[in-house]
Amino acid sequence: MIDAPPGRAACCNAGAAAARGPLLLFIHGDTLLPQGFSAMLRNQLRVPEVAVAAFRLRLHPRLPGLWWVEWGTNRRSTRHGLPYGDQGLGLRREAFEALGRFPEQPFLEDLHLVLEARRRGPGAVVTMGASVRSSSRRWEMLN
Repeated sequence: MIDAPPGRAACCNAGAAAARGPLLLFIHGDTLLPQGFSAMLRNQLRVPEVAVAAFRLRLHPRLPGLWWVEWGTNRRSTRHGLPYGDQGLGLRREAFEALGRFPEQPFLEDLHLVLEARRRGPGAVVTMGASVRSSSRRWEMLN
């Protein structure tokens, strides 16, 4: 456990500063990683052009109509290189620092970091074939 100022960006930046390894993975607290995630992430981040590697999204429990959220998220991520934090964001430490870390803003800090990475050119942001499993609880109120 580490102390950090309030806010997701501040907490992620504090966690990155405390981490010891060359690779960083940011995931939400209600997200489970797929088996073999470490090898998948390492393989993607070995490619010099890749600044950010993310996973596809699968929501759990399965709620009626949520397939469209998964479909839209995965399409946005794979086709347009726009994953969000609930998909897990993996980076090499030097890329994270070069991108300016997470901006300490109230929301969409993950999108800002991904947009900065995309400015590096095609292939800078990749979405892997495996999916994280994230909680669908925030969607329950829509049912």
